[in-house]
Amino acid sequence: MTKTGFCPMSREVLNGPWHDTPNTQLVWLTLLLSANWEPRQWRDITIQRGQLVTSYSNIAQQTGLTVQNVRTAIKHLKSTGDLTQVITSEYSVFTIKNYDLLCPSNKGSHSQSTHDSQQNKHYKNYKEDSSLEKTGSEGGFSVDAEPLW
Repeated sequence: MTKTGFCPMSREVLNGPWHDTPNTQLVWLTLLLSANWEPRQWRDITIQRGQLVTSYSNIAQQTGLTVQNVRTAIKHLKSTGDLTQVITSEYSVFTIKNYDLLCPSNKGSHSQSTHDSQQNKHYKNYKEDSSLEKTGSEGGFSVDAEPLW
């Protein structure tokens, strides 16, 4: 799983029939953000865009949920048709339905690295903007303006 870059995501991900179920929503977002953004070879199989190889215990570790909570959330996502799963004795291959609609590719506009560096530059400028006011003892920020990205 890549831990760098970004995932342009449609706000439609919040409109699922499970949007008011926090565990399901957390598992859904974790799967979306962990899915391959391009086909990759893993062992002797090709994992396509919108798919990922993982296990219930791995998802539980990533989210802080119990394995049973993850099983229930995945069962919910499968029942709504948002997710399919191929199970082996060692792992599962999950496929996110409509991945291309939910996480559109940025191919054709900019390269991934160019787009990432632009996003990072905007975020850095946003964080360092002198118009931000610190609030409270935790050092949080109060922001009235829209983010730059």
